[in-house]
Amino acid sequence: MKQNALPWRFLAALLFFSNSLLSAQNTGIKGQLQSPNAEAVGFATLGVYLTEGGELKKAGASDESGIFELGGLAPGVYVLKVNALGFGNYLRSDIRVEANQLLDLGVITLNSSEISLDEVTVTASRVMVEVKPDRTIFNVEGTINSTGSDAITLLRKAPNVTVDNNDNISVLGRSGVLLYVDGKRLPLTGADLTNYLQNLPAEQLDRIEIITNPGAKYEAEGNAGIIDIRMKRDQNLGANGSLNATASQGHFHRANLSGTVN
Repeated sequence: MKQNALPWRFLAALLFFSNSLLSAQNTGIKGQLQSPNAEAVGFATLGVYLTEGGELKKAGASDESGIFELGGLAPGVYVLKVNALGFGNYLRSDIRVEANQLLDLGVITLNSSEISLDEVTVTASRVMVEVKPDRTIFNVEGTINSTGSDAITLLRKAPNVTVDNNDNISVLGRSGVLLYVDGKRLPLTGADLTNYLQNLPAEQLDRIEIITNPGAKYEAEGNAGIIDIRMKRDQNLGANGSLNATASQGHFHRANLSGTVN
């Protein structure tokens, strides 16, 4: 009996881990966005907040059919905000999510935004979520996520990403995710990876790219998904400097080299 105890304990621990991860993924909200003409509103930005002006807990985007699903939430009461080009901002409060519940909000109709060209004021802003064929981009710089946080906290908020209580990271429910920083593989795992991400301030990040269909440039092991953390570029770094050289030989041979690079 003692010889069989270890495998059973291992299986029990594995089952507990799987249930914890599944529970985190299955707690959230889903629904579909449409226009007043019942047309799908795709690639809209969605944010789940604790309160109307409170902390962002999860970001995401609708697909081309207007369907969205935001998981990885803790049980609680949330506020949903939706922004889409050509439509007015949508806000829904008092959304109560229970444990292991993927709450279906049904069809959400966004009101068209009527803008008079005589009253248009153009302001530069950065959308929080961008959807591309092979990846989803979670922008940090220039958004509400740019201060007062760290990389592991941002990953908890990022679309398609789930971080469980043990800081295990999955993408679209798939474990074995590879992490990159500025396109280079991060050779850390376990506690070392967690410590690195916890000590990486949000202020240093430009964006997080969640790559669900890795191309040939990434390793084959990244089929489960790749997260590429892109850092800010220091505007003070560059090719500033100057070069001066002088040579002389005999009565006639002389040389002079000078230059400035900015």
